Amino acid sequence: MVLPVSVFVVFLGLCTQNVVSESVLGCGGFIKGGPLDLSRVEVELRSKEGNILKYKTDPAPNNGYYFLPVYEKGEYVLKIKLPPSWETEPSEISVSIDGVNDPCTKNKDLDFIFKGFAISGSIRSKGSDFGPLGVSLELSDSKRKSLSNVTSGENGIFSFKGVVPGEYTVKASDDRYSFESDTIKVSVQEEAKFLNDIIISGYDIKGRVVMEDNEPLEGFELKMGDLQSQTDAKGDFLFKNVPFGSYQIEPLISKSIKITPSKLKADILSHGHLTLETPFIVRGFDVKGKIAGVKSPESLSLKLLKANEEDVILKTSDRGEFVLNSVKKGTYSLRPVLDGYDFEDIVLQISGPSYELPVVQPTRFRVSGRVERDRLGFNLAGDLKVNFANTEGKVMGKVLVSDEGSFSIYLPPGQVKASVEVALEDRRKGIGGFAPVNHAINVKDEPISNVEFTPIKVSVAGTVQSISKNLKTRILLTSTDMEDFVFSTDVKNGKFMIDNVLPGTYTASIAKEEGDIRCWETPSHKLSISEDFNDIKFIQKGFNVEIVTTNNLKVYLGKKKNIELKKGSNTVCVEIENQNLEISTEESCHRFDVTPKSIQSDTKRVTIEAKSHKISGYIRSKALISDLEIQLSSRAKNSASKIPFENKGSNSHFEFFAESKEEFTVTPKAKEHLFEPERLHLSVENDCMLDSVIFEAREGVFVRGKISPPLEGVKVSLSDELYGFSDKSGVYQIGPLADDIKKGQSIIAYKDGYAFTSGDKHGDFNAKKLASIEVFVSDGDVPLSSVLVSISGRENYRNRSVTKEGRVSFLMLEPGEYFVKPILSEYEFEPKNHLFKIEEGDTQRMHIKALRVAFSCYGKISSLIGDPESGIVVVASGESNNCDNSEAISNSQGDFRIRGLIPGCRYKVGLMQSYEQDSKIETFIPKSASISVEAKDIPQVLRFTVVLKFPWTEFSLIVKDDQKFSPIRVKFSSVEKDDISIVKKEFSDHIILFPSVPLDPDTSYYLSAESLNEKFNVNQKAASIKVQANTTFQAVTLTLEKVESKPKAFKSNHFWLLSLLPLGGIAVFHRQLFESFYFSRMR
Repeated sequence: MVLPVSVFVVFLGLCTQNVVSESVLGCGGFIKGGPLDLSRVEVELRSKEGNILKYKTDPAPNNGYYFLPVYEKGEYVLKIKLPPSWETEPSEISVSIDGVNDPCTKNKDLDFIFKGFAISGSIRSKGSDFGPLGVSLELSDSKRKSLSNVTSGENGIFSFKGVVPGEYTVKASDDRYSFESDTIKVSVQEEAKFLNDIIISGYDIKGRVVMEDNEPLEGFELKMGDLQSQTDAKGDFLFKNVPFGSYQIEPLISKSIKITPSKLKADILSHGHLTLETPFIVRGFDVKGKIAGVKSPESLSLKLLKANEEDVILKTSDRGEFVLNSVKKGTYSLRPVLDGYDFEDIVLQISGPSYELPVVQPTRFRVSGRVERDRLGFNLAGDLKVNFANTEGKVMGKVLVSDEGSFSIYLPPGQVKASVEVALEDRRKGIGGFAPVNHAINVKDEPISNVEFTPIKVSVAGTVQSISKNLKTRILLTSTDMEDFVFSTDVKNGKFMIDNVLPGTYTASIAKEEGDIRCWETPSHKLSISEDFNDIKFIQKGFNVEIVTTNNLKVYLGKKKNIELKKGSNTVCVEIENQNLEISTEESCHRFDVTPKSIQSDTKRVTIEAKSHKISGYIRSKALISDLEIQLSSRAKNSASKIPFENKGSNSHFEFFAESKEEFTVTPKAKEHLFEPERLHLSVENDCMLDSVIFEAREGVFVRGKISPPLEGVKVSLSDELYGFSDKSGVYQIGPLADDIKKGQSIIAYKDGYAFTSGDKHGDFNAKKLASIEVFVSDGDVPLSSVLVSISGRENYRNRSVTKEGRVSFLMLEPGEYFVKPILSEYEFEPKNHLFKIEEGDTQRMHIKALRVAFSCYGKISSLIGDPESGIVVVASGESNNCDNSEAISNSQGDFRIRGLIPGCRYKVGLMQSYEQDSKIETFIPKSASISVEAKDIPQVLRFTVVLKFPWTEFSLIVKDDQKFSPIRVKFSSVEKDDISIVKKEFSDHIILFPSVPLDPDTSYYLSAESLNEKFNVNQKAASIKVQANTTFQAVTLTLEKVESKPKAFKSNHFWLLSLLPLGGIAVFHRQLFESFYFSRMR
């Protein structure tokens, strides 16, 4: 069999070679998004801040590909320059190029997606040049699919961005406004569009109608000219789409309503809705009501009640009508009163003149009567009650009967059954009930007073027919109306009787005695007793036998009876007349063991257990398989056998029996077929497995095809493991394979130097020999190296550097159009680019002439000790407007090269000013260097020294005192922390140094000093200052001013200190000399 599959073609031209040469780093990608005039587009490479242009290029016209060379690692911005109203996403891309993990080094495309053009318009009020803001506008295409939604801004202006060429509709929508025409058709091509105005034809007038307490009035009608409106739940009314002009609004009222003012003035004079500040106020109104369900409504009494107000008595007509005069909005209660009728108080939430009173009608009627208890001839021990229930049996009420026998209750309309309930202690004494047992009453629209009951008693009797004559039998009569109310009696000579039974519902049954296994045709009878009942019959059917089975099945008892059994325990009533009943099972997928084999009169239990189970299945195939074998292997028995099978149509069916817990493997085999699955492992449980072993047989297939024109050695593959090669005639074959390879599965053809497309038949390929382009680049007559040549086809691209000989070749190209562009900073090329159209097997050659138009300067940055400093950004700033700035970053050796310097320009080269550099550089020496550019690179190397900021702060202190070199105590301590506190004994008028502390502008310290001359009876005072650690070095001076102090005796043991002062002065002099040298070095 040959399988048809789809062909996947591999082009080994551009798609496998989109790699930038190692000698040139760069960023590239595509301008995507539809047919555009790409000659109007440029892509720029700019510095991180965006103010310095590093390189710019135009995209390829055939596929939008662009490429920008990057000569230094660092942070850059790729920015696309577009015509007005064009829009792409993104508009710029930031990249940090480290030469390892950045997207440019990894050859990832940085694409700009064209989103479309901008179209603008405005919403305008009729008669005005402007319109409101906040109007919703929707842009949809010619198929009415919504594309974008915006709202109008100030003065009604709106704009849609990212609109691709096509036919569109702009639709305005705002529930607040009405439009003369809310839709505009627009055709977008390649420029921005400004649409015709959308005109609002009118505005809304809104007001309120309220009651005197400022509560809103709903459903009130008003008119304004020919227009009408109605208030909502908030009391608001609205007139929509009202044109410019002056209007009067009047309420539509009847004589029963009092309202102020009688009319309101409304003016529409600007493009906006109008809300009236003055409301209409309703002062009072009449409300009508009606009474129903009463035969004589004129005799009914009505009271109108309201909190903190006097009750009002209302008059009712013979038709049941009444009126609430001059009421106001609020909550009222209406209380009807009439003998024999029960009314609910009606709560009225009167909301306004349109309020409709609910119909007043009774909820219940009085039902009364008499129970003739005096006819019993004796007094009852318990209470006597009358129960009332509806037709479904639900209790509607229960009432006690008085000693005189009367009762009364109020009930809702409907069909009711009344019955008398005798107390339990009276019923146990044999006192019967009362007739009728259920008295039917129809409650309509008036009281009922003629319900009467008289006392009754009944007896219950019947017969029992039992096969076992010697067994005692007891009858139970259980009340279903009263809990735990049971009569019982023994059967004598097959008969029973129970006397003094109260009327009601009962169940008569045979009492279940221990060891009694009899079964009955009707084991219980449900009885509704209102008079003597004498024909109850109990007939024994047989004896109960327990049958326990492991499966659901049908068994046969004797030749007649068959029984459905469920898995587990089953109780079966067996009819036996002193004979054995043989037990047999139906034909089943199980094989059973039955114990015992038959049932006798004394058999109480039978066990039926399934010992083995049928396993069946089939092999499904399109045609009979002549050499089919089905093997069955058992792990436990370590054996294998063949399973017989039967062919039905094209399928092969088989079956076998197995015991529970056995495990098998079923394996079908045939020479030219494959089976799914190859084999099945079975674990048999306690049930059959019918048609559970299913195999699909499939004929093995081959994939065949040919290469045109005939080409030998083409590798054709379905996957890494499934492939074949074409022979001299171009024919190939892959297989045998399973036939479930989908039609869409790819076949790949490959051979170096060729491209393949699908042929006329599935699996066939057409071979094409690929073409090439050769490029030579020279500066005058000298080959120019380091030039990057970018070539882009319809969908792919390659970037390669030319060799030292100025040459580069692009091989294995698919026939088609290719855009060739040379790239090298500081050079212009002739031609700037070229579009080739190449045929199959062609070789195109191109000579590109280069002209250098800009030049470079070189430099080196080092530290104070001569170590190279990397990552420092330097900039060459042009001193005239036509001399653009350029920048460079020092590498790991401290070297930098500033490219793109224009001949005839003067530049000042120095440190790039930025927050990042200012925060880490203390000094840049020299600050700048001036250079003049001629038509060559700057010959001398610019050298700069950089002093980096230390992350520490140094403090020095000089204490001034009138007594030169006097002894002092100084203290340096932290304001926020207690862990920094340094105390020194020093001398005044020389530099005192303290240990370094971390550079942190948020941390403060105290510097303090005090004189120790009080022992010499000299004036003294302490001084202090608060400083912040926000610079790397701070010099602080404190002055001790004179303060009078009490004289103290001069002790002789201080003379040793005076003898040391000259030595101290010498030490201080040498220390100051060292410090002066140190700080001058630091500066």
